[in-house]
Amino acid sequence: MFIPNTLLGLLGLTIAVYAQCSNFLIDDFSRPTPSGFNNLTSWTSDDNSMSSIALAGGLLSFTPKPDHSSYFYETLPCYQAATQGYKALSLTVKGPKDASFMVEIQTKQACTDNEYQSQWVVISGLTGSVQTVSISLSSFPGANLDGITGFVWSTYSQFSGYEFSNLRFTCNEEAASSSTSASRSISASPGASTSAISTSTLSTLTSRSVSASSTGRFNRVVDLDRSHFVDCVNFTSPLFKFGHLFQDDYSLWKQQHQPLVNCVRLSYSSVIARLVKLQQPSHR
Repeated sequence: MFIPNTLLGLLGLTIAVYAQCSNFLIDDFSRPTPSGFNNLTSWTSDDNSMSSIALAGGLLSFTPKPDHSSYFYETLPCYQAATQGYKALSLTVKGPKDASFMVEIQTKQACTDNEYQSQWVVISGLTGSVQTVSISLSSFPGANLDGITGFVWSTYSQFSGYEFSNLRFTCNEEAASSSTSASRSISASPGASTSAISTSTLSTLTSRSVSASSTGRFNRVVDLDRSHFVDCVNFTSPLFKFGHLFQDDYSLWKQQHQPLVNCVRLSYSSVIARLVKLQQPSHR
């Protein structure tokens, strides 16, 4: 059977395109300290939020604080994962049995944008042994997978030791069950092994839009927003008026010159709360 050279060329091109995708290492944790640059020469750190953290032999070991304020993040240079053919985020994890934590993806619609979008999944049912957790990138609906600027691990349900290693993009989606819960977009002011052996469950949670900071990864406003919602307590009310204050309401709240309030940070996995005092709005 005669096959034209043009067709062979097209077939060869197609084969070459598929051959281009190979698993891509984001962080091999080979640097001397927990905070530093990953394999993409982008910053990674816990911002001193952990109770303890250490890095040795390619293994990041840490213990979260019991107040749910601990997190670890990896920044990326607006990475084009979809164009490169990557389907999943893979991380080797060891954590307390039955523990859970949240993984946040941060993406931009355009790399020149000041704002990034965030979405979360919950990783639950850790085995207590070393396992590979593979998160399909399709678990983040609406995220621009050609504009990934960061990942954050937070909201740990147990507070003994965890170990992370071998963070990478993979070309294949690994089997994982998933469920979707309610989502909402919110905004904040600027200023600040390939085979999955995991039985972890993925649950997609809320999404948000926040302004990126050129001076620091997290600041007062963005850090407040990291708990995804806050309940505000107005101490001028005799009954302590409670109300949900999403970050897209924050600017409106400032414009209305409300009295100074304290906001209670709540995480999804616990009712343990922390008071965060907001600055007094300026009056015109």
